[in-house]
Amino acid sequence: MRLRVLLVTMLTLTTVLLAACPGPTPTPLPLPTQPPPPTLPAPPTVAAPSPAPDDFRVHETARLVIRLPKNWEALDVEKSDLQAVFAEFQKNNPQLAAVVGSADALRGVALWAFSRPAGDGTGFVDNLNIRRVSLAGQPAPSIQALLDQVLGQYRQLGFVIGESKADLKIGAQPAAIISYIFPMVGADGKTISADGRQYLVLTTSDLWILSYTLGPGQAALLAPMVEESAQSFRVK
Repeated sequence: MRLRVLLVTMLTLTTVLLAACPGPTPTPLPLPTQPPPPTLPAPPTVAAPSPAPDDFRVHETARLVIRLPKNWEALDVEKSDLQAVFAEFQKNNPQLAAVVGSADALRGVALWAFSRPAGDGTGFVDNLNIRRVSLAGQPAPSIQALLDQVLGQYRQLGFVIGESKADLKIGAQPAAIISYIFPMVGADGKTISADGRQYLVLTTSDLWILSYTLGPGQAALLAPMVEESAQSFRVK
């Protein structure tokens, strides 16, 4: 029961922070009063070039290793003084810090990575948020059971679910994927539909949640990059 409470709390917090544009942190729309939205059919296959090895670099923290696009900026937040971490990041990367919003948003985050915004600083910032949920010594549930919990939570939040599978392996660990679309109010006050691809990676002691959030219409184009990055994820 404690794991379920932790998972639901973490997922609810994660959905608030999944995506942002430069400027004030966007706010998810209120929960829908109508029945959960229908499941989307599988998206059509779109030909997109596979990322070349030279397009990535390895980013390593005290707990994890992952490959990220070379033009992405990574923020390692597994440090005790989050206020200092955020202040330094805001000083050096004010546009990207606007995606985070505040030091409080970094709590529970293992890594946050961001694409570089457009030259005028107004473009959507594709980003990756990695969080860890401790199993607190409990026996690990099945990855399918975890996926079912997450899907139920996201439908309550008004997400439109696309693909979901629980038969993956990432670094020899059981893993699942969910793709979804969710409405947000952007920094300019306009409603947008952001694309999300989330990977759940289950180890013997933790559940890791890798949330890639992409600008509207970018999911098919950036799918090879997201897959390459997610498959490179390893826990130390």
